[in-house]
Amino acid sequence: YLYGAAGDMIFLDDDFGGGVSLQSPGGVNWLLGGGLGVNLGKRWGLEVQLVNSDPNMKIGALGKFAEMSNFVVLPQVRYRWQFRGGRLVPFVMAGLGVTFNDINDRRSVVDVYPSGVERTPIVDVDGSSVVGAVGVGIEYFFNHNLSFGLAVPFYFYPDWTTTVQQRGPNGGLIGSPVESTMNYSGPAPMARLTAYIP
Repeated sequence: YLYGAAGDMIFLDDDFGGGVSLQSPGGVNWLLGGGLGVNLGKRWGLEVQLVNSDPNMKIGALGKFAEMSNFVVLPQVRYRWQFRGGRLVPFVMAGLGVTFNDINDRRSVVDVYPSGVERTPIVDVDGSSVVGAVGVGIEYFFNHNLSFGLAVPFYFYPDWTTTVQQRGPNGGLIGSPVESTMNYSGPAPMARLTAYIP
């Protein structure tokens, strides 16, 4: 089977460190990701989930200056039950995979006063990490080959090392980069549209 997912990542730690915070863009990410899998009999299945989130990186009142792309490759085991003749199918899933981080969509932020002074911080984060997940969901089958589902996986990450170097009121860099940690763990409610290939 193949599925596309729409939803949002709700991260519980929004402090990137060094005065920088993360913020969800808000609303539904219609291109959150998807996956492919195979059912191994009536109950068990294997799938690989691919999802990507891009929270905004903000610096105080100056606002957004970049995005932190987080791309997940997550092999999972799925166990399911069938009700109402197989039309309603709750399931649970768990997996362990890898994730990749990238700071992108960089833009300059400047102070209004004094006019035009560059205040964009220099930031970095661990480029890769392990990720684990457990979750629950339910599918409703329109026919044998198409279903609509809701799932709530919870993603577990280790702490990531971050560095932030701020700029002062005159636009120059302040001291050495500030090293900190953040944790991106949290739930990701999603809707899934799945096509089953006979």
